[in-house]
Amino acid sequence: MTAFPVADEAATRGELLGLVRGERGALTVVLGLMVAATAAGLAGPWLLGRIIDTAGSPGARVDLLAAAVAGFAVAQLLLVRASRLAAHRLGERATARLREQFLDRVLALPSRVVERAGTGDLVTRSTVDVGTVGVALRDAAPDLVLAAAEALLLFTAVFVLVDPLLGVAGLVTLPVVVLGIRWYRKRGRNAYLAHGEATSSVAESMSATAEGARTVGALGLAEARVADSDATIDTVYHARMRTLALRLRVFLSVDLSHRVAHVLVLAAGGVAAFHGRLTVGEVAAAALYAWQLADPLSRIAQWLEQVEGSAAALSRIAGVATPPDPTTDTTPADDRVTLSGVRFAYIPGKDVLHGIDLEVRPGERLAIVGPSGAGKSTVGRLIAGLERPRAGRVLLGGVPVADLDPATRNALVVLVSQEHHIFRGTLRDNLAIAAPDADDHTLTAALTTIGWPTTPDLDTPLAALPPAHAQLIAMTRVALRDPHTVVLDEATSVMDPHSARTAERALSAVLTGRTVIAIAHRLHTADAADRVAVVDRGRIAELGTPAELLAAGGSYAALWRSWHGGD
Repeated sequence: MTAFPVADEAATRGELLGLVRGERGALTVVLGLMVAATAAGLAGPWLLGRIIDTAGSPGARVDLLAAAVAGFAVAQLLLVRASRLAAHRLGERATARLREQFLDRVLALPSRVVERAGTGDLVTRSTVDVGTVGVALRDAAPDLVLAAAEALLLFTAVFVLVDPLLGVAGLVTLPVVVLGIRWYRKRGRNAYLAHGEATSSVAESMSATAEGARTVGALGLAEARVADSDATIDTVYHARMRTLALRLRVFLSVDLSHRVAHVLVLAAGGVAAFHGRLTVGEVAAAALYAWQLADPLSRIAQWLEQVEGSAAALSRIAGVATPPDPTTDTTPADDRVTLSGVRFAYIPGKDVLHGIDLEVRPGERLAIVGPSGAGKSTVGRLIAGLERPRAGRVLLGGVPVADLDPATRNALVVLVSQEHHIFRGTLRDNLAIAAPDADDHTLTAALTTIGWPTTPDLDTPLAALPPAHAQLIAMTRVALRDPHTVVLDEATSVMDPHSARTAERALSAVLTGRTVIAIAHRLHTADAADRVAVVDRGRIAELGTPAELLAAGGSYAALWRSWHGGD
């Protein structure tokens, strides 16, 4: 598996700006409410200091100050609530855009890139990573901004409302906090990227085991799969311990700095009060401001992990935006398919095709046969433009098929493989994927032509369809798409022999006049072919009409005898 790449920090910042672009008005409202909430919170300690200094004054004055304290507390509560609500809405909108953009990017990528990345990496980035970024946008980022504003205004209050000397005392340990956060951020990105990669490995291991459960049971691979899962889980555990160790060190520096700052403010204030430069109420107000710093600083430390983790997650999400292969606007001159000196490898250095030369004429029906693992499906994927050759050229009408714009290529060439997907919805929904503008009459006619076993009801919800019916839907999509070249890769392999012959007869009517490359193990598929190409060990071993190859007594004749029991 080749995991998706990870975006660098510059691309990650661009991704973040793209998410909040268009939300300037909402951001202004959120920031304004946060600043107002913080300012309302500053009034309490200052008013309490006034209450202390007015001890012995008429009760009405104290009551008025106490009422003001309560009023500002209520105002702060309402403003904080309003700011969090606005921030949540902004965050949810941004997260929704992120999910939609991620899906668009994945669908725009060449299918080979998505397939080689593996299910685990794709699922983890689309769920865990998107969720992590969503929490940061919705909860962490607004609270961090609010906490930073509170800390800044608290220091400002000590300087302006109380005494600059006490403000300096509170700032003495600030460099320790700044250095601690910088130390954490310098190491956090790589640590959280490693954690994300390990999480993808766990998902990939679990997915591979579940999807291949029958193979695991048949070959007795249960212990090996459990050992693989244990190894990946162990990697996640150690990656998580690494991030927790970094976080604990930041917590320690922030907590220690706050406590030292509080002590220094109290000490400096006590000395100033002893010499009569400050009143007891002013010292109390400064002490309360210093004590209040504990909350915003703790929240900064608490959310720092979430922000750092979400930054790494956003880098993994943005990495999926790797541009697809360059495309060309050149239109193929005709339907001719040409392979010249084609070599291909799924793993670097291990070619599975070794210099394939093949030409398929427009309107020709070519059958590609050969033993399992010979490279037949790889040839089909190359013709359909789903893979690029390592060397040589695969042309459609004189144009490299993999260079065609995906929309253009999909309209010209369609691959029908052993794998197919039925989406949740009705029969009409599943067919409209191939022809969104087709009316009900067209859809029904296509189903009838392909041999749908019952009177088509387009409003039928599709759930657990038999494999043969699902394959018929896939074939109907081909008929509706109306391409000029169709690659059939074991398209009827999931059907029993009788159903397969029925479907192939119906499909042959749909494919009349088109170029057809049929890849099959069932050699009766080759009977109706104009020519047969025998692929063996990544090479074209034989090429000719079925009768010519049978008469030659070579590889095809041997396969035919094996298929027909020596007759």
